[in-house]
Amino acid sequence: MTSNPEIWALLIGVNYYIRGKERKVYYKDLQGCVGDVSALRSYLQRRNARHIVALTSTKNPDSTQTGPVEEPSQLPTHKNVRDQLEYITQNSRPGDIVYFHYSGHGIRRRDREADDEDGDQISGTALALADVMDGGAYLTGYQLGVYIKRMVVEKQLRVTVILDSCFSGHGLRGPVLNYEEGYASRAGDADFDEDYLYSDEEADTVAFDLDPDYDDYMCMRDGTRVAPLSWLSDPSGCTVLTACQSDETAGELTFDGEPHGILTYWMLKFLTENSESSHPTYAKIRQYVKRNIKSRRPVKRQSPVLLGDINHTFLGQEQVVQQPVGHIIKFDPNKNFVDLDIGYAHGVAKGAIYDVFPEEENVGPDSVSNVKAYITEALLENPFQSKAELRYELEDSNSNIMACKKAGSIALLREWALRQNTYIDVSSLRKRFSSDRILDFKQKINRTPGLFLDSEIAVSGGEQETTLQLAPSLPTVADETSSEEDCNFKVVLNDEGYSEVYILKEQGYARMPRVPPVYLLDDGWEIKLPRILSHLARFEDILAIKSTTYAGETIPQSTKANTKHRILDTSMFSFRVNLSPEYGNQDEACDVDHFEFTKDSEAPNAFRASNDTYLQFSFEMNANCKYQSVYVSFYIFDASWGVSKVHPGPGQAHKVTKDIGTDVTVQMSIPGKRVLQDPEEITDIVRAFISTDDVDWEDITLPGLPSHACSVAPTIIAPAIVEDPTEQEDEAMGEEIDSSRSCSSSFEDEDDSSYISRNIRQGQHLKLRPRNLLQQCEWGTLDLKITTFPSTSF
Repeated sequence: MTSNPEIWALLIGVNYYIRGKERKVYYKDLQGCVGDVSALRSYLQRRNARHIVALTSTKNPDSTQTGPVEEPSQLPTHKNVRDQLEYITQNSRPGDIVYFHYSGHGIRRRDREADDEDGDQISGTALALADVMDGGAYLTGYQLGVYIKRMVVEKQLRVTVILDSCFSGHGLRGPVLNYEEGYASRAGDADFDEDYLYSDEEADTVAFDLDPDYDDYMCMRDGTRVAPLSWLSDPSGCTVLTACQSDETAGELTFDGEPHGILTYWMLKFLTENSESSHPTYAKIRQYVKRNIKSRRPVKRQSPVLLGDINHTFLGQEQVVQQPVGHIIKFDPNKNFVDLDIGYAHGVAKGAIYDVFPEEENVGPDSVSNVKAYITEALLENPFQSKAELRYELEDSNSNIMACKKAGSIALLREWALRQNTYIDVSSLRKRFSSDRILDFKQKINRTPGLFLDSEIAVSGGEQETTLQLAPSLPTVADETSSEEDCNFKVVLNDEGYSEVYILKEQGYARMPRVPPVYLLDDGWEIKLPRILSHLARFEDILAIKSTTYAGETIPQSTKANTKHRILDTSMFSFRVNLSPEYGNQDEACDVDHFEFTKDSEAPNAFRASNDTYLQFSFEMNANCKYQSVYVSFYIFDASWGVSKVHPGPGQAHKVTKDIGTDVTVQMSIPGKRVLQDPEEITDIVRAFISTDDVDWEDITLPGLPSHACSVAPTIIAPAIVEDPTEQEDEAMGEEIDSSRSCSSSFEDEDDSSYISRNIRQGQHLKLRPRNLLQQCEWGTLDLKITTFPSTSF
């Protein structure tokens, strides 16, 4: 690998489509694709990219002339694109960085069947190059995957692929608007292009010959050509960013007087306005683009999708695992109160503390900010929003505070609070330790709002409002203790001097397995044990999140009727688990190559699997489902008391339609024991979070014990007030502040006629939707319980 990697770039922009009658599909000219290429070239030159090739197609301004301005060798045709990709592969060095960007139309190359399981964001789609109407070949997702895979696997290059087009995933066409006329309809459009010309066959043949994994892809199914799967659908060593999800529309707008693709514009805005040394990850870029699109709420959804190595830095070799974050969505410039886009559905509760950073700043596990957001209210009527008070050190700079105090600023969880009162029985400890030691222990417990010792039951009265004070009071330890039935957890000191933690179940107390024991005869146990108990309480608090309950109580009917809180009827969906397809049909119990999977008699949604078994979790909409689509994310509540996301990538939810479901394969494994008494078997819960709007659930993630158990707690910062700049005095509380207000253009600044969809079907004129966040969102969850046992047990 080279220590000084060079950047190679192939930029493709198709404004003008050469006229022809070889296909039934007609591609309307676009306006912003060549501008995308020009802006990207300028950015890459500032990044010291030495090898930049642009293939563009521009309409001749002379109305008497037909055809594009560019010479044939500079046009984005299949041969020219393929030749340039091959040149990069042959002339680059291992470790170099490759950037591929396409701006133009995209299309589906085959129709979808309801039972088709081969679909993904890339396979079955194609990029419409400049001459496709005149008989030129499409660049299909499969073909591009073959060329990129050669770069990654054979040459060890790191590749970025940006597709600013419709049908970068499967999709339905939206409107095509003309800059001069505002709207243009075209008869004869099709939802997909099934024409297979000689040029397409030739292009496929070249790709097949280069693909060592090619295996009879050119099969036929009921007379319909089956598109081969694209390597780009799940790449490694490569990052793919597409403009939109499977059935959404990628569009372009006028920004600062110039048309650009919406994805390209916001991506470049983020990259150029922030320091080059910040090295944002692809996940952060997508997050920024998504937020700026969503905050303007256009009728046509456009949610960028990331595939592959999403945590690598943009055009870099580094991998940065960024923390799940929330954002400020509203603020009062004259006061220190803000609204966040995370709520009790994400495990947010009054008393939680968040670090606040400017939007452009990269944050990680060790990031700490002097500006804190103290949650003052987790809105019952809106499960996806909360209110907070900003606090900071008196000596902190005014500029830093104002950089944090704006829409888009990042909120990173520092200290959680519990949504429901949780009590711990420590009667066993009182028999061994003095009141002073117990009081010290109690003070550490009270650092987590909502977590109490048994002696505080009478003090708090079980009332949630008392539990959620920002700074819980510290009453003296009572001599008498409550009955253990009143406590959620019980700590027992065993004969060896180690702690054991028990949890209250319907049948009584049960020991919690794989909890790190704390030696209570050593100094420091008053610090370690409270953090473990806080972690376990957080786990149970997140596990209890339901759309029908809040803080352990059923949500009132009056709140359910609120337009911002709708309970999803989960009976309209199917959430199943089975052996991964490679193990065959699993209608009955099976034993294949020492793997076993059976239904558990405990419950309809409970199953048993042997260690290391690969299970496929599948989610789909039932025939009676009233929705056209929903968003789903898969999480695992594991036996190490952690919560992790397994599908899709960070900051994303998978869109499921009536025709296309989604699935994920997980290898079941048994973590090591913490003590000899831990059972051989473990139980995981796989949960599908479902919503009718694009919701992130990242804030519920929780590292497994013991890695997080003894992390250092932050210093509580006293509140302070800072004098705000006079230019912001006219902003009123409740108005959503545009994070790009300094930029002369925004969605609302443009006439609707400035929007052009990068697709080819007629539609309605665009309008902007109200900005109320997730106003009609319905949500719910479905669980599957998996017990994993050692393979040697059968």
